[in-house]
Amino acid sequence: VFGNLCIGNNAQTDSLYNLLSNAENDSSRVGLMIKLGVSLEKTAPDSALYYYKNAIEVAEMQEDQLLKANSLRAIGLFYWNHNELELAQSKLKLAIASFTEALELEDSDLKKSARTGLAASYNNLGTVADQYGDYGLVINSFQNSMLYYKQLDSITPQGTFYKKKISACLNNLG
Repeated sequence: VFGNLCIGNNAQTDSLYNLLSNAENDSSRVGLMIKLGVSLEKTAPDSALYYYKNAIEVAEMQEDQLLKANSLRAIGLFYWNHNELELAQSKLKLAIASFTEALELEDSDLKKSARTGLAASYNNLGTVADQYGDYGLVINSFQNSMLYYKQLDSITPQGTFYKKKISACLNNLG
């Protein structure tokens, strides 16, 4: 279904492609498409973009906000890595909107995943906005990222993991 676009294959990419070909559910397929995209970004960016876009399509067909949000964040990071800052900012804002919708889910593990995605996406958006020169958005993004990391730290303390993330947000704020 997804055709082998793995130009410049390596063992990891081949393995991911084989797993994708045999994936039994859409959630697994979306995760594997994102991993394939990451694996291909430097050697075959057009193929990476193909897999990211397909991940978004599958997530939308399944009406899964969390999968859609993760896919949008991945493509936003792709555009950031390729210095397409307007596209990166646009996709990260869409990811944030989808993660926010996913917060309405009943399952506490899914809510935690949505908060984690929000914290990371706001952090990414702050970095992009800094390069873009939108300092109001920079401040807002890092403050929101810190807010979600604080929530995560209070829900599931993991030693210093979230505290380091909070510290990074404070550092980014200056």
